[in-house]
Amino acid sequence: GLRGTKEELGLKAQNCWAFTGNDHAVAIEEYTRRGLENAMKSDAPVVFIAFPSAKDPSHERRYPGKSTCVVISYCPWEWFEKWENERVMKRGQEYQDLKMALATR
Repeated sequence: GLRGTKEELGLKAQNCWAFTGNDHAVAIEEYTRRGLENAMKSDAPVVFIAFPSAKDPSHERRYPGKSTCVVISYCPWEWFEKWENERVMKRGQEYQDLKMALATR
């Protein structure tokens, strides 16, 4: 979560999409073709950003001084395919490291 109210942080009750180019299909295809290691050195082709707490009129009453943010982006299934048969929360350190590397870039 975020520290601060929607007013303090200037958050709006809206969704935001960010793209690296005008041809989204081509951008996703090129990003996917780079492979994991090279893709990690470039911007994701699409990012969705929203502030759910700014849309919820009861949020400030229930969670004073806090806000939430959701960021969703694209990555190919193949990057995570080797863990498809592993249980959630039991996928190991390599999986956690990959998720963190994607989240912090």
